[in-house]
Amino acid sequence: MVEFELVPDTTKASLYITFPELDYVVIELNSLVSQDGYTDAICSRLRELFCLFSKDPLVRAVLISIDTTTELDTFNPMALWVPELNPDPNTGKQGSDFMLEAIRNCSKPIICVNHGKMSRTNLQIASASSIRICTSDSRFCIRDDEQVDNKLVDVLQEILQTTENKSLLRQFVLTGKPFPADVAKQLGFVSGVWKTKSEALDEGRRLAKAIAERRVDVVQKLAAEMKGSGKPGKL
Repeated sequence: MVEFELVPDTTKASLYITFPELDYVVIELNSLVSQDGYTDAICSRLRELFCLFSKDPLVRAVLISIDTTTELDTFNPMALWVPELNPDPNTGKQGSDFMLEAIRNCSKPIICVNHGKMSRTNLQIASASSIRICTSDSRFCIRDDEQVDNKLVDVLQEILQTTENKSLLRQFVLTGKPFPADVAKQLGFVSGVWKTKSEALDEGRRLAKAIAERRVDVVQKLAAEMKGSGKPGKL
């Protein structure tokens, strides 16, 4: 296994990158990042990574693990510092918008493993992924407050595009209740539910390895075709 640390040991669990088989990459995010606390520094780093992996011919697939259950004793945000992405004066885009744009435009298949409570930005990252799996204790919360803003509308539209049972989805959206892993599978939002994070990650690695073994031009063409096949949903 080849390991590539972008951050010191004190923050390794916040953003940790590994190359298990050289031809696919694993990005692991912990709760300090994934409880919707995406700082400009984190967003910039993830944007940079997905842009890099999208162009790198050696990277055939990307596995991203989002874990909102991990706790850290220490965290030094400056260890992850990169230049901030200032809001676009014309579009008003923030750092997370640029990050999500890079994930959506990534030419390589993305496998997202969810563990814990997923909301807002986490759901958008999952929605932008090619394949989604989760652990049995995962919870997906589309709205965790009473605000209806542009960010929430974006989340709703993206979730609608990636689910089959839209009536059941509306039921959870309108009642404001999070839906559990088994419902996420029933909705068609995830393709598999695993008992533990370790099992889910093993399945994610198995999928990434299987994808990486195929011809890269075929996989990228198929991924691009499927990514563009979704139609905007309506509430």
